[in-house]
Amino acid sequence: MSSPVRPAGRSLADTRKALLALREKQQKSLRATSDTVTPVPRDRALPLSFAQQRLWFLDQWAPGQAVYNSPVALLLRTELDHTAFQGALTDLVARHEVLRTRYPVENGVPYQEIEPAPESVPLPVTDLTGASRTEVEDWVSAFAQQPFDLERGPVLRAALGKLSDREHVLVLNTHHIATDGASTGIVTTELVELYLSLIHRRCCPRCRCSTPTTRSGSAATSPARSWTSSWPTGASASPTCPPWTCPPTGLGR
Repeated sequence: MSSPVRPAGRSLADTRKALLALREKQQKSLRATSDTVTPVPRDRALPLSFAQQRLWFLDQWAPGQAVYNSPVALLLRTELDHTAFQGALTDLVARHEVLRTRYPVENGVPYQEIEPAPESVPLPVTDLTGASRTEVEDWVSAFAQQPFDLERGPVLRAALGKLSDREHVLVLNTHHIATDGASTGIVTTELVELYLSLIHRRCCPRCRCSTPTTRSGSAATSPARSWTSSWPTGASASPTCPPWTCPPTGLGR
């Protein structure tokens, strides 16, 4: 059996030493500061968290593996507007920097590089009409097993399988360096809310209800931040519509 491929030009021992030195530097910095969480400037290389360092190291030690992929498959029973759903996915990635972060390496040490908000996130559609359950599961599994390139990105991929006009399978595949169990629920909930918001605005273009879409707002920071709707009140808020009166049902259930 061949041994795992190590990063070119740098031994495992050297890489571990560099990561340990970076961790010690971070710990000293934390001890020298207060417990207050403050925004970090984006004009410099951002260090990885301890958990991200561990996952990056494991990816370098055994590259091209899908061990740390975190896929989720959702069955959507509704007539789906592909353009709106792709727009919602794009807004989701714009909101959360961790979903558009790459992990380049300098002198053997990884750092975070946040990409600008994308114009569009790919959402390929596969026609699975008439496919058996086994064939659908094989399609989901094949997509979920595709490895990630942490240096080049992206760390999130999505695909849509069309079973019928009113039934679709959505697969979201994220590397574990950018997600965890709690984040998965937040991401899927926000994606549905963003999609319903886009559909709502198409149905009611004069409606001034709040929406979670913030392509360039300050909400595009934390993977653990979820949006809470705030509906207008009082006479000055009209015209408004009751929440989600127009969108189709069958999502997020």
